[in-house]
Amino acid sequence: MKTFSRRGFNIFILFALIFSLVSTLGTARALAQTAGPITYTFEELGNADLVMEGPYDAKSIVFSLPVNWVLQEGTAITLFIDTTATGNASSNLSTGSGYLGGTLDVYFNGNFEKSVPLQIGQNIAYSIPLDQKSLISESRDGRMEISFFLNAVSDCLFDQHHTTIAIRSESSVSLLYAEGSVASDLRLLPWPIYQPDVNFANPALLIVPDNASAEELQAALLVMAGFGRMTQGNLTLEMLPASMITETQLAESNLIFVGKSVNLGVSKPVSWPLPFDNSAKLVSPEMQPEDGVLEIAPSPWNQAKAALLISGNTGEAVIRAAQAATTGNLQTAKNSSVSFVAQVNPVTYNVGIRPGTQTQVNGNALDTLNYSFSDLGYATASSSGIGTNYFVYEFVIPPGEVPISPTYIELSYSNSALVDTNRSGLVVNLNNQLVGSARFDAVNNSQVTTRVNVPTSVFRTGLNKMEIQAELLPTNICAVFSNSTLWLTLYEESYLHLPLRSADVDVKAIKNLKNFPVPFSNNPSLSNTLLVLPPQSAEIWPSVGKLAYDFGKSATGAVIAFDVGFDGSIPPEKYQASNLIVVGKPSDLPILQEMKTAMPASFEPGSNVAFLQNQQVIYRVADAKDLGYLELFPAPWNTQNAIMFVGGTTVDGVKMAISALLDDRLRDTLSGNFASVDATQTLVVDTRTGTGIGRLATGVGAEIVISETPTVDSASVSEASFAKTRSLILTAILVVLLVMVAIFVFAFIMSKRHKTTGKT
Repeated sequence: MKTFSRRGFNIFILFALIFSLVSTLGTARALAQTAGPITYTFEELGNADLVMEGPYDAKSIVFSLPVNWVLQEGTAITLFIDTTATGNASSNLSTGSGYLGGTLDVYFNGNFEKSVPLQIGQNIAYSIPLDQKSLISESRDGRMEISFFLNAVSDCLFDQHHTTIAIRSESSVSLLYAEGSVASDLRLLPWPIYQPDVNFANPALLIVPDNASAEELQAALLVMAGFGRMTQGNLTLEMLPASMITETQLAESNLIFVGKSVNLGVSKPVSWPLPFDNSAKLVSPEMQPEDGVLEIAPSPWNQAKAALLISGNTGEAVIRAAQAATTGNLQTAKNSSVSFVAQVNPVTYNVGIRPGTQTQVNGNALDTLNYSFSDLGYATASSSGIGTNYFVYEFVIPPGEVPISPTYIELSYSNSALVDTNRSGLVVNLNNQLVGSARFDAVNNSQVTTRVNVPTSVFRTGLNKMEIQAELLPTNICAVFSNSTLWLTLYEESYLHLPLRSADVDVKAIKNLKNFPVPFSNNPSLSNTLLVLPPQSAEIWPSVGKLAYDFGKSATGAVIAFDVGFDGSIPPEKYQASNLIVVGKPSDLPILQEMKTAMPASFEPGSNVAFLQNQQVIYRVADAKDLGYLELFPAPWNTQNAIMFVGGTTVDGVKMAISALLDDRLRDTLSGNFASVDATQTLVVDTRTGTGIGRLATGVGAEIVISETPTVDSASVSEASFAKTRSLILTAILVVLLVMVAIFVFAFIMSKRHKTTGKT
């Protein structure tokens, strides 16, 4: 036994050393990014083998690099390619060297680098040095792109000849670089805070003052929502009060500071392009004292990271700066790293439908205008090339307006006579729904008009996105030696027929919590939504930040403009005119008492335990139990407004409720107007229909006690409980005795074996 233990310990130490070595190698690779050169395989850049088919094919990969890297001469690509060609002997073009007769053209950031003569064989290496002029990205978000074009013309010259190549994932790009400073240009937002297609950790941190005012907190949550929308939720972004942040987080993250200048305080000064004056105010000849201010600079904790400031000299100025940031399209001052915001109008629509002259149709007031593509802000557009070509159009339907049949799109276009009309055509996609298609005419290809009928249910309030996909394929691919010979032109005279009428939306018809963010997202800018929080509740701000980050993705207006207020400081005329999202522990939210009669589950003053009256099952929860609550109901003072309560018995309970809204799997279970959340389990009911009542999800904590509505004799309950307890005790004693006997027998056998071994 001792020998076994010693061997086991040695094996453990060996595995520990191996693990340590692997970890050290991983750390060394990460540190190598700051020393250069460094090599990334295509697999490390997120790509599998790139398979290309002759006679012509194209592929590309995109990736991001740390924002302070400046690529140097000596950067190169190494390709490992498998090349095969099928066909009869007469079509075999390969010579003694194995040359196929085809080439692979390689581009970097859109610039031609080299045409590689392809050889038949497996895992053949090709080296492509990159021209220095190609090393600067032309993309607004700083992404690098490697593109490939296969030209296997031999497939066209010989019958039954077909070429296939595979650019293997172990192909690589070797980067020689120097470290520079972060480019500070607000016009590029959300870059460099967010970089798409990164192959390295690139988190961001939003910092608010510990004593943030309601205006500062509103600004911070607006910025969270804006980055949630600008990055489609792909940025790792956390909102924290200043006192909760560590030096390690400051060094590893891109930073966003939000707040009035007098309230900002960090361990190191940031060299802002517009510094604070001696009174901690922002002053510039280009700004007015009440203007919002945005600035960007390198982070003093890490020169490879950026620091963004959303600020102003007043709370209203900070909100203006935050609202401007949500657009992702900033106008800068003379210095492109500074922007001054004088005013923001959240209800201004830059594109789209505007109410027109109304007429009466079947008793309904209709807006019968046709909206040409030029009305929507789009000119005549052309696209060319083999394969799929895209045309994208966006328009806004104002809140309070809904479409009424018939709705359709009238397309006016011309197309190349060289397209194969049996394999080519148009597909119309509206709001990610395929709504129609059209074939090209073999005879008529000039100024063609095609109507695509669209169901009214596909349109939505706010921003709508229409994508027209044109598939252009030639009758004989070998007869097309230039992509420009296949083309399509969509004329600005094309129009959208979209009759609109006023809509009365009753939130009583919205029964399910799982539909969140509806009905709040019905307003494109979210400007009629008010988040109500308890005062002095910084412990829940990080979770509320996550909620705002997700909520922002539903905003379709140019500006995100919801309000935030502390309970007790909001005028009744303001919260009674808004949709409300109320977040926090019930005992910290006196406003809940005003809506008690309308809530599916109410709370007594000072209590955090929800009470569902007149239900089949009543749930009693211990005060210390971590349990989240979600409720959706019409406002008692105006049934046209909705209220969602996101709360809990404790701070952790509030976090559970928010997590349930953000988890697609859990949110899909919320088919009711009330839900309690215990970790990853939900109990959902609908108090208007009675569905779901009395069902408790498996795994809900033991501190929940279920009391059935029918009266039960207490004496019989006591007897049954005593009998059950006695049975459990006897069973436990029996199990313990059996275990003791087994241990004794095992020890006796091992003792005999030891003696026998000694004699031998």
